[in-house]
Amino acid sequence: MWGLDDPVATTNVLNGLRELRPSAAVAELPGLGHYPQVEAPKAYAEAALSLLVD
Repeated sequence: MWGLDDPVATTNVLNGLRELRPSAAVAELPGLGHYPQVEAPKAYAEAALSLLVD
């Protein structure tokens, strides 16, 4: 789960994590920041479910 507009954990951090764990599943949440579960609870829940189902 990654809010792409997160000012704290930027996409540079995400890219670094991808280098360490290239096969890890990540749900990218465009337009959301550091608290995507608060900013868009429905989108967050849908993304979480998609990670659990895959």
